[in-house]
Amino acid sequence: MKKLISAALVVTMLAGSLVGCSKSAENTGSSAASEVAIEATSESTDSEAATKEATKEAVAWKVGLIDPGPYNATSGPLFAQLELTINALNGTFTYVTMESNSAEATINAVKNLIAADVDAIILSNQALKYGCMAEVADLCEESEVYWSMFWTKIVEGEPNYEACMNKKYFVSTTFEDDVESAYFCTSTLGKLGVKNICEIGFPSGNTTGDMRDAGINKALDEFGMKLLAAERDETVTRSAEGGAIAGSRFLSSYPEMDGIVVAGMSQYVLSGLVETLKSQKKGIDDIQVAAIDFHEFQKEYLEEGYLDAIIGGHIEGPTYSAILIANRINGTSLSEEPMLIQDNFIKLSSKEEAERWDEYVAEDGYIYSPEEIANCLVVNNPDFNLEVFQKMIDDYSLEDIVARR
Repeated sequence: MKKLISAALVVTMLAGSLVGCSKSAENTGSSAASEVAIEATSESTDSEAATKEATKEAVAWKVGLIDPGPYNATSGPLFAQLELTINALNGTFTYVTMESNSAEATINAVKNLIAADVDAIILSNQALKYGCMAEVADLCEESEVYWSMFWTKIVEGEPNYEACMNKKYFVSTTFEDDVESAYFCTSTLGKLGVKNICEIGFPSGNTTGDMRDAGINKALDEFGMKLLAAERDETVTRSAEGGAIAGSRFLSSYPEMDGIVVAGMSQYVLSGLVETLKSQKKGIDDIQVAAIDFHEFQKEYLEEGYLDAIIGGHIEGPTYSAILIANRINGTSLSEEPMLIQDNFIKLSSKEEAERWDEYVAEDGYIYSPEEIANCLVVNNPDFNLEVFQKMIDDYSLEDIVARR
């Protein structure tokens, strides 16, 4: 991963003690025409040694991933936990990069992972976002490669559902209640007396974005608020600079605005937005802000009052994918049918809650220990079944993490 190659990011991760069970990846080279897999290597640690005996009978396997790019507070802990999970399940992993954000690049990345002789592929929402899910499903089926997605909801009756659910090698997809996530943010502002909001959100027609817009509209109706404008251009919504641009536009065009909902991509835009509010001397009582997707400075923003609530922490989905795939590869499938898994968000409304997240997750980058993950293989733990797995999913919360740690 690029975040593991960059010296500056390595320092950042070491400072935060990311992943008690650390990994490293070395780029073996790539070109615009043909990406080359980045093989990940493992370093032996005490926590890995503790699970070595438990996993000695488990089948060795390799999973392919797409490089998420530079570290941020959402993808960083997610991939740290996923790498730990794969290792604890007696697996290895390899990364490829995408040369662009497009259907063609997604398909090429999947082809390169298949060429790297992986047993399984775990994708984010690329196939849904760029409209190539059927092609990915066909590629994996033809190559007999198991695959799963996270942050991706597929709906019965729609083409993507049919493209996946009838395939032998499609294992699962995990998703969140994105109506609830946006409702939480917008209703938080409503409870604070906000009446006129602007939104930073997803492009129209995006499944996740449409669900979040539904949550915003629900809260608008309930609290008698008005949506003045929305910034949906991805060239703006995926950088701190873009957050500053959107914030400046909102402030200059809508003087009556008293609230902003960042309905996703907060890890990119929130810092720019907050700095704009500060620079234009909009105090904490002038503009209320709530956001989706965790940010590295969320504790400071909550403490200062420039952020009123944030929802995120949805980093567990690909770990659930890996558990399902590993058990299937070991001949102990938890479900013979593909699983559609709704996992949980974590809500933070105070500096104290953000501090707990930092202490128990952000500083070392994992939500489940190697021992806990190893016990999610039936060959290691015959008592692990679909009911136990579902309880694991249902229990996920900040309180659950703290109690287990």
